[in-house]
Amino acid sequence: PGVGQVLLNLNADAVRKLIMKQSFYYDPASITREEYDDLACYQKIKGTNEVFIDICRRRFFDTLLPQIRQLGATSIPVLIVWGRQDRSIPMRKGRAMHRLLPGARLEVFDRSGHMSHVEHPDRFNQLVLEFLD
Repeated sequence: PGVGQVLLNLNADAVRKLIMKQSFYYDPASITREEYDDLACYQKIKGTNEVFIDICRRRFFDTLLPQIRQLGATSIPVLIVWGRQDRSIPMRKGRAMHRLLPGARLEVFDRSGHMSHVEHPDRFNQLVLEFLD
């Protein structure tokens, strides 16, 4: 406790970039300066880092199970897109979500982390367009 706040509140972008490389992307070399700037700018807003740390500590994704079950009880079509190498929310969580949502479509992106829509934009966009059609 405390170390995360100190590191994330440093003015140096190196810590933010390291977190993105280790947690969100399959291929860290693919992060462009523009993508990094787009993501990092939000981390510089006062209070954002504290919320991020709180989400990680409380395992926020696990707190969504009641809402996921509620969605599964509806007839709303669901498309789940998951990066097989997602280190921030592992693939097992995606499979668990898929089991809770009868009829949902699970699309797994190989060679992809948490940012499948950024790492594979053409495939992602095509999937979404087909799903919405």
